[in-house]
Amino acid sequence: MKKKVKVIARCTSEEKLVLVQCIKDRGGLIGMTGDSIADAQALRQADVGLCMGTGCDVAKDNADLVILDNDFHSIHRSVKWGRALYDNCRKFLQFQITINVVICFITILGGATIGHTPLNVVQMLWTNLIMDILGAIAIGTEPYSKDKCGPRISRKGPVMVPELWRTIVLHSAYQILVMVVLMYAGPAMFCDEAYNLVLEPARSPNRKVVDTICFHTFILMTLFN
Repeated sequence: MKKKVKVIARCTSEEKLVLVQCIKDRGGLIGMTGDSIADAQALRQADVGLCMGTGCDVAKDNADLVILDNDFHSIHRSVKWGRALYDNCRKFLQFQITINVVICFITILGGATIGHTPLNVVQMLWTNLIMDILGAIAIGTEPYSKDKCGPRISRKGPVMVPELWRTIVLHSAYQILVMVVLMYAGPAMFCDEAYNLVLEPARSPNRKVVDTICFHTFILMTLFN
């Protein structure tokens, strides 16, 4: 039926409900518009229910999207924003997983080898502020591209696609390599006299210099990412 029927003129609410249920039973993805009380059940059954701003409150409560300006072109804009938000969620996951991988690896490696982590508690809290709040605000609010709507997203498609994992692995490997070099070779590069990585006190001036450089370098790499 869904492959043959193109238009149903003067469709009743019961016919809308039957059409929605039949398409869903055949594995289709359906969006439906309605504005009356009789359309409430069909709006609830559809994958995406859309109600115009002039519709009744019952229809609005059962709809997923309410078109405030009563313009059907807004449905197209809502699809663009939906796909943009989906891409933004992927970007944020990529950004956050990279930071977590680098911090966990550096913290475990530093504690197990030299008994000292290059990032102290305050620095980790500041990194967490960037990772959770500022990153979510910056990445989550990126608008959609006006030139294209983007490819259709399958409901069975994975959130983490191979391109994201490749980017996560490459950025994590790059940041870990830089941090390891600074953590072990930092005293020889930035201090007048090299010190023992294990026996040097945690609050010594030389240790503070190297830890500060490690922290600023990690923040700059995170902002670049």
